[in-house]
Amino acid sequence: MMWLQIMIFSLSVSIDALGIGISYGVQGIKIDKRAVAAVGCISAGMMEAAIFFGSRLAQIFPGKLTTICGAIIMLALGLWFLLQNLQPKGERKYDKDNSRHIDFREGIVLGTALSLDSLSTGIAAAASGLNSLLLGPVVGLMQAAFLSIGVALITRIPFLKQVNSRQCGIASGIILMGIGIGRLLG
Repeated sequence: MMWLQIMIFSLSVSIDALGIGISYGVQGIKIDKRAVAAVGCISAGMMEAAIFFGSRLAQIFPGKLTTICGAIIMLALGLWFLLQNLQPKGERKYDKDNSRHIDFREGIVLGTALSLDSLSTGIAAAASGLNSLLLGPVVGLMQAAFLSIGVALITRIPFLKQVNSRQCGIASGIILMGIGIGRLLG
């Protein structure tokens, strides 16, 4: 059961990486393997920090209160992600030098941006009881994998060109809301 929760949570915070990968694949932008590794490592490290902080909050406050607060925060974050992505916005640009190639330095910026988006979600997850040490590495692997898969899939599955990071953000919000509701009811 814990593995399923870890996988669903990791999916929800990593799905943006799939949207970014697809977007870059459509634009013909390549992502260096070291940049993908940087994204994974930064995401894993930030998630571990979030889990540490969230689990410390859980130690300070009474058990059920922390679980309820963490679940409500996760539900609110999911709603915020959903509403934020329902509004039209420009695509974030991480290919700063317009080389059509994301190098290691740009990968660090991309990894930081992706992991900052999920930092508060990790704190809420740990506060609500999902505080496994495996969460950080799984999130890191999933972020790196989704980024790579997004770029690679464009050449193999043409209809994915219609998917964008906004749609992935909407899916992420819905999944997070579902996790929050599940933690409240569980």
